[in-house]
Amino acid sequence: MNKIEKFAIAMSELLFDLRYDDAFCTEITCPNTGTVVPDEFKDKILDDEENKKKIKEEIRLDIVHHLTERPDDWKNDKGEYEYRVETFDYAYQVDAWVGKLYENQNEIKTVWVCTNCGSDNVQAKMWVNVNTNKVSGEAMEDDDEYWCDDCEQHHSKVKERTMMPRQKIIGYQVEGHDGVGHHIMHPDMEASFCVYNLAEAKEMIHGEAKTGGHDGWQLLTIWTDDVEEPTIMFEGDPRL
Repeated sequence: MNKIEKFAIAMSELLFDLRYDDAFCTEITCPNTGTVVPDEFKDKILDDEENKKKIKEEIRLDIVHHLTERPDDWKNDKGEYEYRVETFDYAYQVDAWVGKLYENQNEIKTVWVCTNCGSDNVQAKMWVNVNTNKVSGEAMEDDDEYWCDDCEQHHSKVKERTMMPRQKIIGYQVEGHDGVGHHIMHPDMEASFCVYNLAEAKEMIHGEAKTGGHDGWQLLTIWTDDVEEPTIMFEGDPRL
């Protein structure tokens, strides 16, 4: 990892946290209308893990672009990149993200997704009257109340994800971890922007990896806008 990328990752975390704390004391306004975003909406968006991840990625990309164009900015006497006052400008990606979502709030939908792979193809145990077939509620008796039909795993909970109505599942990827906290893509994937159908992804997970011996691969559901300019490696339904 080069110096620019390392610095950009660190700043994406720092700037999000700084603006996150500051945002609860100051107003966030919509970029086009100037409408002030209500605190409850702001809380919901900034506490959502998927939104946090995407905002930080926007900050990281902006800083990488800045330093690629102007590599001598923000360097100290030792030639190392360091936080400067002007670096904080990129923290306002938080405002842009929240404001954009609020402007389109009438179009926002909330879905429950798998905590492991991010799919909406999840099921819950329910109590059903055997005579009337009427559902009376969830059966909350053990730690495996939910089942994901995509990654085929039991889970103790599901999570909320907010998104635009046009967003849908476009395919899947397979990822793992390198042992030091970094995500890595499966060696059978041609590139990080390639998206596969469910059958192809499962074949990668259960097949023999080219690297040999890595058994930590897991399914990753890809929704619209999750991958910039994705290349779809299949035709038809992503779940086939």
